[in-house]
Amino acid sequence: MAKNTRSGKAIRPQCLLVPVAHPFWVLYEGLGPFKRSGNPGIIMVASPRGTYCSTVNAEIISQIVARRNDFIKPIDVYKILTLFGENMITTEGHTWRSHRKSAAPAFSEKNNALVWKEAMHQAEAMVSAWTSRSGNSTDDIEVRDVQADTSTFSFHVITKAGFGVPLFWPEEDVKISKDDSLAAFSSRTPPDGHSMTFKQALAGTLDNILWFVAFPPSVMGKLPFEMTRNAYAYWSECNQYWRELYDQKKADADSGGSDTSNKDIIGHIIKAAGSVDKASNDGKNGGSASTNGVLTPEEIIGDTFLFMFAGQDTAANTLHFAFLGLAMNRSFQKYMQCKLEGTLGGKPAQEWNYEDLYDNLSIGSVSAVINETLRFMPPVFNIPKCTYGTGEQILTVDGKSIRIPGESFIHMNTFATHRNFRYWPHKPSQRTCTLKGKDKESEDLWDFMPERWLLSDKSYHPNDNSSHDSSNVNGNANSALFNPIHGAYLPFSEGPRGCIGRKFALVEITAALAYVFQTFSVELAVDKYASDGEVEQMDPNEREETYKKAIADAYETFDHHMEPILTLKIKKGKEIPLRFVKKGKERFPLGT
Repeated sequence: MAKNTRSGKAIRPQCLLVPVAHPFWVLYEGLGPFKRSGNPGIIMVASPRGTYCSTVNAEIISQIVARRNDFIKPIDVYKILTLFGENMITTEGHTWRSHRKSAAPAFSEKNNALVWKEAMHQAEAMVSAWTSRSGNSTDDIEVRDVQADTSTFSFHVITKAGFGVPLFWPEEDVKISKDDSLAAFSSRTPPDGHSMTFKQALAGTLDNILWFVAFPPSVMGKLPFEMTRNAYAYWSECNQYWRELYDQKKADADSGGSDTSNKDIIGHIIKAAGSVDKASNDGKNGGSASTNGVLTPEEIIGDTFLFMFAGQDTAANTLHFAFLGLAMNRSFQKYMQCKLEGTLGGKPAQEWNYEDLYDNLSIGSVSAVINETLRFMPPVFNIPKCTYGTGEQILTVDGKSIRIPGESFIHMNTFATHRNFRYWPHKPSQRTCTLKGKDKESEDLWDFMPERWLLSDKSYHPNDNSSHDSSNVNGNANSALFNPIHGAYLPFSEGPRGCIGRKFALVEITAALAYVFQTFSVELAVDKYASDGEVEQMDPNEREETYKKAIADAYETFDHHMEPILTLKIKKGKEIPLRFVKKGKERFPLGT
């Protein structure tokens, strides 16, 4: 402890010394600790476990992500992701470069078109599932657990676009052809040699993944507890399915590849891996990409699981929070719907295609919603780096040098950086509820306001200062959207180790939002305050007051009832139910 405290004192006044820190203080303190320390956006915690730094300074963050060899990824933190093999997240150096090189070609425009098509299909299936449930109709849909359904939506998109495996909603009436080489993976009943379906095995593994933080699979299967035995059974089945899927995709690659394998991610990675037979032989003896630059089957499967794990939660949460945010900000919802009508031109969804629509949607109101959702509730609230083995590092902040001690663990504080008033257009909050414990200087940065991204909105951009960077955060240099400075916006991290599946997720979410809001408006359910019959009897002012109470409740949930279960989610039991109603039939009229 004393040694670490001396390290902290060596770089004062930039650092704040505190003995302990609540692991989720980020979600509740915001910029408070950084302002109290009187520093340029970095604090230090000296504890018996070592030196810990946290930063909300974009200048510091941009240097950290650019200097990949000085500030490395603490791969031990990600060991849970090695359940099926080493992968892009759990490796460094030459091995990481081999993973990245093999995977990069898979995330192509051809694959993005497949993502768009499948996301459209799954959005249609999701809405159809909603309407078929008890009490719902084609004009008025109540969804109590939106997170569960957006998770199913994203799960299905990734298995199809990522692995070539179509999966179906329980409400879908689909016959699976036995002639399909991947029919066993889509089956709704366990195929020969399995005790559960592929969907059950994969979903069960993801739901129980936290058990594997404490126990590796080799131990899990021997523990005398029903929950751990169940978790091991999911993993074992999933492991068998992954290897069967790899074998099938390898056979496709050896034979020239099916049309699907030429588009999906795992098919591309197997092709890019080169001499798979050589890699397989090395893998049996513990070989890896670090020894010959060729990914082993275990590493390919490891990357496949990583893309499933990382992509599914990110897209599901973002779509969930976008629905909630638009229900809370009805004026922007109406604005987005009007813009969608202009872009889509009244075409039925069956006629939409990626090449014609995505670029236009990525520079306007839909992207403003996605960007604001990822700012407001980023998938990961802290991104870890470290100086383990790299020694002391010097950073420049506001023209001055500061020292980061060697053997430091560093968090790039995504959640608070996204609320740092130095980098974001903001104005006084319009909330009717108070922001307890939140820094007043950040004002509406604790609110869901997609308007802040539109350069045309003079209340946020009175001088129309255009953009800070040469290319838009959505990859379009001609966007009319605000561009934060480098290091201020981190939903997909930045630099060489930024998320490789970024556009995959953006295309998926964009397609879903366009499909839903072409037809529907979304409202917060107000059952807590009034029944449907009571709402019908209300005058416009009474309806508005009732809805403001629901908005205040929703913000209360976002302010005090979030938890990071690997990614940031609403706590169980605190779900916010929604109503999707046909446009023009809103119970609570959208803003003007």
